[in-house]
Amino acid sequence: MIHLKINYEASLAILEREVEGELLSIVAVAAAAAVAAAVAAAAAAVAVAESVAVAVAVALAVAVEVAV
Repeated sequence: MIHLKINYEASLAILEREVEGELLSIVAVAAAAAVAAAVAAAAAAVAVAESVAVAVAVALAVAVEVAV
């Protein structure tokens, strides 16, 4: 009976560690996805800023041509 109890407790401890490991893996994947989303958002913001800069440069060039 004592042997079965020790095996049960050991098995339970192993199972708890595996579950904690899975939860940590899920958290790590979620964190990586959040970082990837943030990087994508930053890249999109940079692309928009570049587009705005190009549009402003074109508008200024047109304004200078019209003024001259």
